[in-house]
Amino acid sequence: MRILSFIGLGVGAIAISLALYLQFEIDPNAEYAESIDIQQDADQMLYDLYVGQQTSFGQLALLFGGLAFLVSIFPAIKRNKFAIIGASLGLISFFIGAAYGTHMFS
Repeated sequence: MRILSFIGLGVGAIAISLALYLQFEIDPNAEYAESIDIQQDADQMLYDLYVGQQTSFGQLALLFGGLAFLVSIFPAIKRNKFAIIGASLGLISFFIGAAYGTHMFS
């Protein structure tokens, strides 16, 4: 159980770092790309790049967050503190990834 909780914590840390990078770095760039008036091919390429990155990182955060939650939930039931932290990080990053990776709020 202890090894499983550390694996879940590690995957949760990776997932939350992806989700936070998505939230604070990629999303403002995608919002900027959506706000510009597309008149040239370079503008269209910029738009496709940023919106594609937003979707890809959202799906990665969704996948890793769900994996961290599933790996950590059984040791968390046994009251392992590291597993509870891993499950919490996984659940938070799962919802952030679901919001951006599936265009839930678009």
